[in-house]
Amino acid sequence: MSIALEEFSAMREGNRFLSAVSDALVEGVDWRTSSSTSLSPEQRQQQAAFRGSTGYSLLQSKCLDCLQKSANKQVSEAAKLTAELLGR
Repeated sequence: MSIALEEFSAMREGNRFLSAVSDALVEGVDWRTSSSTSLSPEQRQQQAAFRGSTGYSLLQSKCLDCLQKSANKQVSEAAKLTAELLGR
């Protein structure tokens, strides 16, 4: 495992892409749960939509939307292609 991690850390281009993906998701998606005390009633209702089995597809759509708006061209293009392949 440590050899695999060393090899992966040497893959600069892949790591830059993954870093851009994670930055876009952290900055563009509200990850608070619906029970968070810092939410307004409207925000609480929006976050509650992610609960349960239907919430997974909604969360996936939200993440793809966020990634498509990324300033990183590779990330936005990859997200657009993914959304297209998923029929969204």
